[in-house]
Amino acid sequence: MGTEGDPAGVPDGSTLIVKRSNGVQGVDPRTGRVQWQHHSGGPDTSLLTVGPTAVVVMYSPLPGAGTVAATAWDRVTGRKKWSARIPNGSVSVTRRTVVVWGDGALRGFDIGTGRARWAVTASTDAGVGVDSGIAVVKRPEGIAAFDDATGSRLWDAAGVDYFRVQPGSGVVAASRINDPIVRLLDLRTGVIRARLDVPNSEVFALSRRWLVRAGLAVYQGMRADGHVVWSIPKLTGFEGEGGYLVNGDLVTIPDHCQR
Repeated sequence: MGTEGDPAGVPDGSTLIVKRSNGVQGVDPRTGRVQWQHHSGGPDTSLLTVGPTAVVVMYSPLPGAGTVAATAWDRVTGRKKWSARIPNGSVSVTRRTVVVWGDGALRGFDIGTGRARWAVTASTDAGVGVDSGIAVVKRPEGIAAFDDATGSRLWDAAGVDYFRVQPGSGVVAASRINDPIVRLLDLRTGVIRARLDVPNSEVFALSRRWLVRAGLAVYQGMRADGHVVWSIPKLTGFEGEGGYLVNGDLVTIPDHCQR
């Protein structure tokens, strides 16, 4: 989701997307030149979600509303792809599908046309994680993974209360209430890759090589066998840190300074 004036992340170097109070802009990341823009006609409370090839805006979603108006634009050209009403919920945008979670269901809409393609039941008390064409969602008995284009179920994992999918990591971090063990599941198969003695609340970031644990005072980089390879002090003077892994190095990005 974007906020006023915040550019969306673009790890592949493609068009930067900036949300303004009166619309959306596509910006060339090399020059800063505005390539395209769309005005909403006035201030609104729209939510913006950026995918690899498309940008989806939900206009003025209100709590409790069954559906909301949404428009999708091509990320590079700004060309309008479609406008439609879609369910009010959490939105993820992939190369093939707009995945919407809400009202007890996970639904997939075609990225090119906005047409509904599939729907499956889902828990109402947890979110959805999407990565590499796979959507993982909480269900009453645990978690399940689905193909984002067809909605076909790929695998299930029972006994999961909390889970996390971090794009690009290739794994799902899964755990149970009051259990200090985090299981790392293969995103494509659901097979357990590793079991780590790390509380779910301290799982900070994931990559294909690392799990980063955020303790009270340090960040620790752990291999899948649980071995701590590196440890660095946490930043002080900031709260709500966020971070990414770049070639195995942790880069912290503070949200805001403490006042």
